[in-house]
Amino acid sequence: MATVNAMCVWSAVALFLVSHPIAWGTPGRRDVERHRLAEVTELLALRPGRFLAWNDRGAAYLRDAEGDWTDRIQLPLAHVWALVPDGPGFLASGELGDRTTTVVLFDAHAHELRRWTPAEPGWDLLVEGPRRWYVRPDGLVELLPDGRIGPLEAVPDRPGIRPRQPHILTDGGARLICYGLDRSEASYARARCRRPGGEYWWFDDQRSVSPVNCGPWVIAHGRRDEQVVVFSFDGRVVGQRIFRGVPVYACGDSETLVIGARRLVQVVKLPSLEPVWTRRLDKGNVVMVAALKGAVAYGTDAASEVLVVRR
Repeated sequence: MATVNAMCVWSAVALFLVSHPIAWGTPGRRDVERHRLAEVTELLALRPGRFLAWNDRGAAYLRDAEGDWTDRIQLPLAHVWALVPDGPGFLASGELGDRTTTVVLFDAHAHELRRWTPAEPGWDLLVEGPRRWYVRPDGLVELLPDGRIGPLEAVPDRPGIRPRQPHILTDGGARLICYGLDRSEASYARARCRRPGGEYWWFDDQRSVSPVNCGPWVIAHGRRDEQVVVFSFDGRVVGQRIFRGVPVYACGDSETLVIGARRLVQVVKLPSLEPVWTRRLDKGNVVMVAALKGAVAYGTDAASEVLVVRR
């Protein structure tokens, strides 16, 4: 593994990977593996059974299903805006060193497969089966298999108000268009979502962050930063819970969510948020999480060490 340069370590970030049957008991503590990763700020679960650790400057590490990490990989992007799973690989949007907007498709080994160059700014991404979209403030453009950009699929917000970056959630072909809290004086608005052509429903996430969805469940922070709220696609509140500390969360699948809050990591059922697996930390606060069936990944602000704990 690559040697960590102490001058480059991001706030002494630690990642912990805990293999376990996601719906069972407590985590095991045998077969501990230790690694070091430099400057990691984000985690992403990839199929089958793999994790990607990365930061917004394009540094990345891959962990395979057997638990082996790659050396540091530099993605061909000077700045990364969004990164989402795409089949066995992943799709990333960002800028080149000359500030050219670019979207790149990578395979399971982080090798570049295809590249697109959208003409207009935007940064969010949407993958639905074999089709891909780049999301701009005024709508979506499809990323075609031959490297061309499709026509604009408009997503109008409120007439007369400056366009804002939407976040598109999808489940089984159903879409939900969401916006985080807008704090600007010109167009202040609560966070909100709506189906295409439908009416908005509003929620009280104060962190200006768009929600995520795990299958049919939409997850967001509540009026208090320490609160997690679960909605249906039509805006009904179907679960909520308050944690000690501001939670970070990521989908396990359509039925489970992994949540990190201060020194606690839990896998919870959806939509009830009932815990089914818990790990308490001796030190450090959880700052990132990711999950797959049989494995949970999380990082803290306590150290630069990576632990892989197999059950």
